[in-house]
Amino acid sequence: MKKVDTLSLEWHALRNTESELRACYYHLRKRGDFLGNILLALNTLSEQSTALRFMESDEIFNDSELIELMPTIIDIAIDGNIDNQVLAKQVLSKYRDKKIVRDIFYSVVDKYFSLSDEFVYSGLARLSTEAGFGDIFIKLMSICKNSDNPDIAEIYDHFSKFLDPNRSDVVLSKRLIR
Repeated sequence: MKKVDTLSLEWHALRNTESELRACYYHLRKRGDFLGNILLALNTLSEQSTALRFMESDEIFNDSELIELMPTIIDIAIDGNIDNQVLAKQVLSKYRDKKIVRDIFYSVVDKYFSLSDEFVYSGLARLSTEAGFGDIFIKLMSICKNSDNPDIAEIYDHFSKFLDPNRSDVVLSKRLIR
């Protein structure tokens, strides 16, 4: 390993770019239409990843902002663009301990139970276990187990290993699937 006595030009460029990014975060936050900008970006496929990375960064969002933003983030995490699902799950994980986020999660996922879509159910199964929503997972497993659709029943077959074999109403761990 070569000993470095001075920082490279690339390092200085990185430091300057990071400073500029922090300044942009600050100025964006101070705009009167800040929340509108974030919502628009979350609802624009080409801008979603930037908005999600912004939310996952050091920025802290208050409850009133999360009330506005979380339904869209949950939708992306369950049924969004595959590349952005991971980022949306990271944002959800960052705020999952806040009561308001948990309440929003429960209200948003209710609409997914009536869809009977195996892709959505699979995404919801993963998200509910990753984010520690065991009761949602149990409800979903019951729906899948009793489904006449073989593709949906297969979801139960795949994910039922995460249920306690002695009690189908108990999830073995909060964070099972990565």
